[in-house]
Order: sequence, then structure tokens, then C-alpha cells
Amino acid sequence: MQGDSFIQTCPRCGKSGRTTKKWVKNQSGKRYNYVVFHHGTIAHWVNQDLPRVGEVYKNEVQQQILRLLNSIVFRPAVFTVNDLAAALDQTGLHLTRDQVRKSVSKLASRNILILIKNGKRVSYINGTHLDRLYYIVKGIDISLQDTNGDCSFERHEFKLEILNDNEFPLQYIQFKAVGDVPRDKEQVSFRAYDISNRENANIYYLEDEPLRKRMIIKFVTPILRNQSRRLILQYSWPITSFFHSFTAPTLLKSLKFTLISKNSLKLEVLRTRSERTEVEDESEQVSIKTLKNGALIHRFETKNMPPFVMFIFKWKREGYEASLEANVSEPEEG
Repeated sequence: MQGDSFIQTCPRCGKSGRTTKKWVKNQSGKRYNYVVFHHGTIAHWVNQDLPRVGEVYKNEVQQQILRLLNSIVFRPAVFTVNDLAAALDQTGLHLTRDQVRKSVSKLASRNILILIKNGKRVSYINGTHLDRLYYIVKGIDISLQDTNGDCSFERHEFKLEILNDNEFPLQYIQFKAVGDVPRDKEQVSFRAYDISNRENANIYYLEDEPLRKRMIIKFVTPILRNQSRRLILQYSWPITSFFHSFTAPTLLKSLKFTLISKNSLKLEVLRTRSERTEVEDESEQVSIKTLKNGALIHRFETKNMPPFVMFIFKWKREGYEASLEANVSEPEEG
């Protein structure tokens, strides 16, 4: 419904504008009274019942936000308060940034939204719609380098080829790193690099526990539908347990696992399947190669890895322990 028109100062932007009075009813039949300030093509709605209805109005805003987040209209997997407020404006629900900020904070406290911080920048992830971060890993090359010569393999490098099989561009992916030595994120020094576009990717930490880091990686250039992208992830975290495991929820065309060290090692590779409990020993497939600087390459390769198959890699030192007097180079091809 609509009432008379007057010229008044808008409390949201401080500008004068023609006003009209309107009221609407929610799904429960409750009535809300608004003054609408018209500024050309922009309209600011000010709820006249806000001081009186308080928390009821806030809950109604949260419901409107949830409807938008779970609709096909709002595509971002990670978003800011400004992103959400702009999208709400397009739907005809004009709220102040402060109203949106308070509502998303409330939803985050109920674990409906996931809050992530990168310095002073605050973003959110829709916890009920994490499938918008999914992708297919076509192949992965895991390389652990024994930079300290103690077989703790502190330097980690993951080379991935991923495919976007979503209906919309993919700009974010999830990644989790674990360790058995307590480290903060500054010590881990996580880095992500987009090989395909020759540009660094941005990192947002979801979880920064001493033994576990969970993060969102944002590409500068989104991955379009049915497009592949090559990515390098690097970080430093010693493995004192001499143990590493890997599994993936999708079919992998190729998996490579490499240990680079000046020490002679025995690498044991165990494979388990999701549908049965027995373990298969695939250690015979490990190849050993010596580089020009004396470093040894212990490598395991497999192709067409079924979903949810887990590989367990265990290693121990054998024979004479040589010191690392120089940096270990990348493995030679061939």
C-alpha cells in the first residue's frame, strides 16, 4: 500500500528526496510500515517500526538474506557485506550496510555462514552451500623435499590440474594442510600460484590451528565452465612421523608422490579401498633416481585412481646419512 508524498532528508544517505509511505506484510501476516526515500533510480526504505519490533525485524532480514543466498541468483561462494547488500538492492530489499552486517554476523554465530579474515578484510562463505567450491582434480603431483637432511621433509609442493565442472565460473577452492609439529600460519608460509595464468592466488584462512590449517584459495582469473587450470601450492611444515597419506573424492587420472633427499630411504606405499578393509602393498612400483648433485629421487606413480582410494606413504632412512650442503634442485625429466 502507498501513502502521501513529501520532501524529507533521508537518514541513510543524508540527501533530500521525495518520500512515500508504504506498508507490507510478511508470510505470517505481520505488518511493517516504511518511509521510502526516492533519489532518482535509487530508493531507500526506512522501517518506521524498527525501534518497536527490534529483534523481530532483524530475524526477518536474516530470512531474506538466507532466501537470496540459497537462490540461483546469488552465485558467489565467498562474499563481503557490500556484495550481499548490493545483491539485496537488486531484489528490491534496500537495507543499510549496518543492517546487513549485523544480520550476517548473527548467521555466522549460528554456523550458517562461515567467517574468514584476511587482515582487515572480512568475508563470508555460505555454510549450507559449500558445493559451489567443488571441482574435479584431474591429476596431482606431490613433492616433499628434505631441506634439513633429517628426513622430516619440511618443504611441501603440490602441483594440481583441476577442472571446473560447475555451471558457473569457479573462483575459489578449498585446501587443507596438516602437520605433527605445531606451527602458525606465518611459519607455514603458504603460497599458491596459478601456473596457467602466471599469477599469484589469494589465500583466506578458515582455520588456523597449531596442527591444522584450512583455507580458501581465490584465483585472480576465474576458471570458466569445463575449463582446466594448473596450480602450485607450496608451504613448509616438517613431518617428524615419517608418514604421509592422500585420498581424493573423485577419479584421478594421475597421482605422483616424490621424496627428494640426500639420504637413502626405504619408501613403503600402501593402498586401501573404500569398499573393503584389506591393504595392498605397492612398494615395488617405487623408482629411485640420482640427480647430479647427489640427491636421491624416490618416486611412486599411478594412473586412474578410483574415488576414495587412500594411499599411505611411509619412509625410513637407510645406510649413510649425507648432509645437505647445497639446495636440492628440481628432479630432472626423463
